[in-house]
Amino acid sequence: MMKIRFMGRSQNLNDSGYEIPEQMKIYEDTLKDVYNNTRWYLDNLESLRSYRVAWKDYKTKSCTMPYRFTKKYVGKQ
Repeated sequence: MMKIRFMGRSQNLNDSGYEIPEQMKIYEDTLKDVYNNTRWYLDNLESLRSYRVAWKDYKTKSCTMPYRFTKKYVGKQ
């Protein structure tokens, strides 16, 4: 399991000083960890803190895709 250092009460990784490349790594590592340790995450779901990444529009109900699959990333290629 990885540790994320939050600054204050904000869930946004931007507010805690993480740049997009760091957020990409955190998010992709989280997806891999959840996949590999599903039982642990289900058992501890109530005590886990959530976070928000910069490229997701949280006003929509769509899932959060890894940054490399977003239009923002593709446009930089």
